[in-house]
Amino acid sequence: MNTYSGKLLPGLEWSCALDHAIDGGGGASRITSMLHIGTVENPRRAMTTLTLSCRHLPECTLIRVMGEVDRTNSDQLKHAIDEACGPGRPLILDLGYMNFMDSTGLRVILDAHTAAERRGDRVHLAAVLRTPKRILEITGVIRHLHLYASLKEALADAGRHAVPGASTGSEG
Repeated sequence: MNTYSGKLLPGLEWSCALDHAIDGGGGASRITSMLHIGTVENPRRAMTTLTLSCRHLPECTLIRVMGEVDRTNSDQLKHAIDEACGPGRPLILDLGYMNFMDSTGLRVILDAHTAAERRGDRVHLAAVLRTPKRILEITGVIRHLHLYASLKEALADAGRHAVPGASTGSEG
């Protein structure tokens, strides 16, 4: 875990903790980022936290996104997606625990969708919560994405779109 901190203005401090762990045996990866901005009296008043977990399943790659995706951490989501994707492997983003997404998070999802479409693959968005879903609706991109009410539905559809024998993205 790496921790960084500093002062923004007199009386206003920030701190950031970054952690990245990879389980070599199971191929699981976890990236955690926490950003705290607050006054000296209450340095943890505001917090942006993102936790990602990646699993390579037989029919697809699953990334669970937990917390908030914004300009402070959207690059971590992009990196996780880039590392997880492989030709012929549908990608499922389980968004059932992502309670907020700003325009940078939306850009990451759209870029992943575009890249997958170019490869002939799909990105499946599972269990999208109300606030992030509203952003997809307002921007009009919802009609171009593959959304599912539950992770179970996304897994079933991903299995229909998987290419037998496709790379899991974890081979060296």
